[in-house]
Amino acid sequence: MIIVFTGNGKGKSSASLGLIIRALGWEKDVVVIRCFKGNWETGEAKFLRDLEKRYKNFKMYDFPIDRWLNKADNEGRKIIEMAIDKAHELILKLPFLVIIDEIILGFKFGILLEEEVIGIIDQAKDKGVNLVLTGRGWPSKLNKFADIITEMKEVKHIYKKGVTAVKGIDY
Repeated sequence: MIIVFTGNGKGKSSASLGLIIRALGWEKDVVVIRCFKGNWETGEAKFLRDLEKRYKNFKMYDFPIDRWLNKADNEGRKIIEMAIDKAHELILKLPFLVIIDEIILGFKFGILLEEEVIGIIDQAKDKGVNLVLTGRGWPSKLNKFADIITEMKEVKHIYKKGVTAVKGIDY
């Protein structure tokens, strides 16, 4: 299956974490590629690194790209290319589940091409690998390539009142 978690609301990465739990519960091989998460320490990264230590069938790869990068940023493009190459490499190893977290943000910054995402999707389908793509800004013209698309909709957000990120909730 090709699954997309997108939208302006919270919960896209969290939804993919739920799939990790399910797959590992059934002793399936799971790989996570994280993009746009930055170099700061987050609770989810700590947890995922701990999973790597506990489960031989789980692996995580980080490709940190600054969320505030300039659209013309060549470094961001180079990093997204590395993440794409890693996705292709890992799909060939036939894990049960590959999650590419926040990759969809690459469209917003102009460093991700639709053909690159279609290439990953086609390869995953060809190899029978379940693929999850997360992030804001999924282009609707790519809907035909996905089996499941869930859009998280923001109804209300406390950040708009000036509250900053909360450890354990937001990171």
